[in-house]
Amino acid sequence: MKFSIRDLLLVTVIVALAVGWWVDRDRLARDNDRLEFRERLRNTPMLPRPAYSEQETDPTREPNLSH
Repeated sequence: MKFSIRDLLLVTVIVALAVGWWVDRDRLARDNDRLEFRERLRNTPMLPRPAYSEQETDPTREPNLSH
């Protein structure tokens, strides 16, 4: 069976379209995952920070008199 240049070009176009479609879908899936992660972070409630650190409330620690 002989293949002509036309057949080779047709196969090349089909493969190029398939690879282009796959790359585009992969990029869209990664962008979607990234956006979903950002939205999850945005909707996560922030934990309140303690008013004082443990060092500042430690009674055995000497007071800072440099003020």
